[in-house]
Amino acid sequence: MSTDLEHDPNPTMTGPVPDLPEVTDEHEPVKDLHYTRKVRGMIVKGLAGNGVPTDPKALGMLLNTLKDLDSSALGVMRIKSEEADQNLQAKQQALVREFLAQSAGVRPPTRQQASNAPTEPPSLADGVSTRDFVPGELQQGTVHGTFDEFAAARGDVTLAKEDKLD
Repeated sequence: MSTDLEHDPNPTMTGPVPDLPEVTDEHEPVKDLHYTRKVRGMIVKGLAGNGVPTDPKALGMLLNTLKDLDSSALGVMRIKSEEADQNLQAKQQALVREFLAQSAGVRPPTRQQASNAPTEPPSLADGVSTRDFVPGELQQGTVHGTFDEFAAARGDVTLAKEDKLD
């Protein structure tokens, strides 16, 4: 029966095996990620040190290890991105709090009426002429007339004696 001290490392691995992080009551995922990343790197170096392996099992192990490295790296990138978003959101919240604190109790300016005297809308000066409208000039569409009035105005409108399909 061998112990860990007597165990020879896998000959395909290069470099010393990294020290395991200390196990404490506090979970430290960052240390765990760094440790597993180092071990995966050693596995990749061992498997692909002399080029891409031709053995299907070794190639599958290499691809799985690389996939795990990618997943780990993407997870770390996502964590950093989320931390940056949280920091930005915290800064924005602080700015809003500061703005609200500065304007607390202050009413926005309102327009005050100078007097209760009736006001008249502005009008043109006496020397300026206005346009005269012809009655019905601004009326458009068929809303303002009937079909009979339309037919009388056109003169060339006749109705079919029988409805036919188009």
